[in-house]
Amino acid sequence: MKKGSIFLLLLCICLLLTAGCGAGSGGEPERAQGTESVEETERAQGTESAEETDQADGTEALAIYFFHDTACGSCDGTKEFREIISEQLYPYEKARPYRLNVKNVFKSEERSRAEEILAEQGLTMQEVSFPMMLINGKVYEGLDEIAANIQKEYFAGMVSEAVYFYREDCPECIGLSAFLDSLPETVKVGSVSVPVALQRFNSREGDNGDRIRALFDAYQVPEEDQMVPIVFVGDRYLAGAEEIEENLIPYLEAGYGLKETEE
Repeated sequence: MKKGSIFLLLLCICLLLTAGCGAGSGGEPERAQGTESVEETERAQGTESAEETDQADGTEALAIYFFHDTACGSCDGTKEFREIISEQLYPYEKARPYRLNVKNVFKSEERSRAEEILAEQGLTMQEVSFPMMLINGKVYEGLDEIAANIQKEYFAGMVSEAVYFYREDCPECIGLSAFLDSLPETVKVGSVSVPVALQRFNSREGDNGDRIRALFDAYQVPEEDQMVPIVFVGDRYLAGAEEIEENLIPYLEAGYGLKETEE
């Protein structure tokens, strides 16, 4: 075979091989490993907007808005605020669920949404300073002011409730009456004075016998504690006069009996 023919043959083979290598490269390129979109990264970190998350059981949660103006890309403008939430609200979340809605007004889209939220309260961006919290329709500016007022707003409209069952012919119940009559009108839960609400039920009246037995089942009260006097506080109970006198007020102060008042 002549040299010119050999050269042409090799050239054709190279062209065919080149075309074959690119045959499967059409369409969109595959995403390189570790380059997921910003949206996916934020979702993985749990930073989706609180406006889009509700309680699984349908309970209406207290909306708490926090606006900050953070330009630094490596800074967390929410760290101090989240520490306040963790210290002052998290221990009572079971009694009153809440959801955080955090907006960095330095970012265009979040600033627009913040403007809408403030407009609903009759406010503009020019009338407030950051960081700022909006809760129960009230505005608090600066972390010190937020920390000083967040529990007051969180506990607004709540009572510290206990449900007491007794019998009029029960000696322990009779002996406990003076203690219960002397309960304070309010107890300090965190830094806030919360009204005490004591409900009293004679277990022999009406359907109160069925009510107390239903509570025995719901609280899984062992038979040795199925007695009067007994007090139910939140998801806990105290059976017998001694336990009630020793622990009722500490339980109320710990927030175990926190409950929203019915409108």
